[in-house]
Amino acid sequence: MVMTVSIKNQSVRFGFYRNHACVATFDLASDIARTADEYAVLLAGGMSLQSLDPRACEGAIIASVQPPLTERVASAINRVCGVIPCEVGPGLKTGLNIKIENPAQLGSDLVAMSVGALAQYKAPLLLVDFEVATTVSAIDENGAFCGVVIAPGVTESLSSLSKHAAKLPEISLSAPKCVIGKNTVEAMRSGAVYGAASMVDGLVERMSAELKAPVTVLASGKHCGLILEKCKTDIREDQMLVLDGLYEIYRKNLKGGRKK
Repeated sequence: MVMTVSIKNQSVRFGFYRNHACVATFDLASDIARTADEYAVLLAGGMSLQSLDPRACEGAIIASVQPPLTERVASAINRVCGVIPCEVGPGLKTGLNIKIENPAQLGSDLVAMSVGALAQYKAPLLLVDFEVATTVSAIDENGAFCGVVIAPGVTESLSSLSKHAAKLPEISLSAPKCVIGKNTVEAMRSGAVYGAASMVDGLVERMSAELKAPVTVLASGKHCGLILEKCKTDIREDQMLVLDGLYEIYRKNLKGGRKK
């Protein structure tokens, strides 16, 4: 069994692969206040709930955008499963052709997401990720990563609006009743949801034109379903892209997560 771990700004997602198929996943909150011991307890508990035997884990691989958490989660995995995880980064083969000015700047989550998409879908591709930032990654017809758009995430935009506009309240993100809001809360929800959907539609149109080819558009992230409902573009939701990509990278290297 191989463990894949995606550490993002709001969550740590674990995936477990056996015979080239994901057999279980679970999520923990990204919390820099938690110690390695706390993550070890939570990891052991999550695996127990999924009826997974830690001793069956032969390796692990991590993609992280939260450096302070990487070492703690890796230590937790080592303590629970007895393996030392590898991390997506310099020195690890990914098989992804990265055509940007400084490939080292590309986030490991976007690398894994791209590898996972290319393993299942035909290029060219646009990959939308709704996280703290909303990203749209472009993969050309030859399967090369050729660039990305980074925009504020939908919840962060809404939070910033409440923080900097004195008369606008803090609200939860949910589907607006209509585009034209009849009260302050509905107006804010409409701006957040329809604004994000319109941004994605516009970016897909413009990026597709630059790629000069019809593209397949895939999306993942916490509020993916809510935003995609309002998009006019045909976008397929696939929440497994990062974990699947990590598993593919693990297989290319066959060294991620050696036994201690």
